[in-house]
Amino acid sequence: MTVIVGVRDIDRTWIASDERVSDDRNVNMTPFRMASPEKWVVRGKWVIALAGTCDSIHVAEQCPGLETAETIEDVRDLLRDAFLDLGELAKPDVQKEGIFKNFETSGLIASADGLWYADSSFDMEPLSLWSVGSGAYLALAVMRAWQKGYMDQGIDLEYALRIAVEITSELYDTCGGRVSVCYIDRTGLHKT
Repeated sequence: MTVIVGVRDIDRTWIASDERVSDDRNVNMTPFRMASPEKWVVRGKWVIALAGTCDSIHVAEQCPGLETAETIEDVRDLLRDAFLDLGELAKPDVQKEGIFKNFETSGLIASADGLWYADSSFDMEPLSLWSVGSGAYLALAVMRAWQKGYMDQGIDLEYALRIAVEITSELYDTCGGRVSVCYIDRTGLHKT
């Protein structure tokens, strides 16, 4: 389970997440893919953060062509093709109208140009604020409170993201671990 929060802020896009990797049965499981603790991968000018199965982020790590993708439509098509290829290999698990039993996912895709929500339907919805994962709604509520001024206005966006993920992690035992925060702008990825 996971919590990932994304915010579009004028000339940069922020992503924050917890680092606990778990599923419904195993908290703190060690999947085969964890090259780094973040729940996102950087591919070219794109940050791809996926919740769902651990295998989903592995697909994004291995997906050919993402380094040179220019548009969100390019990213959508490349990810869709990668998941469809897996679906062909995974039959008979492929049953639910293109959503793969072992690769159900939702996520946030970020670039210097924007933030998009993506799910297994491969629709890409542009957003200014969103969250995915088991703790998504709580993290989203904390961030909306920050946006509306209900929190101390001296709190900057990075700190608000950390608070949102930390509070979510305290209340959901399947979320937790260190909080990772990054932003992407025209100069590239910056981990904070």
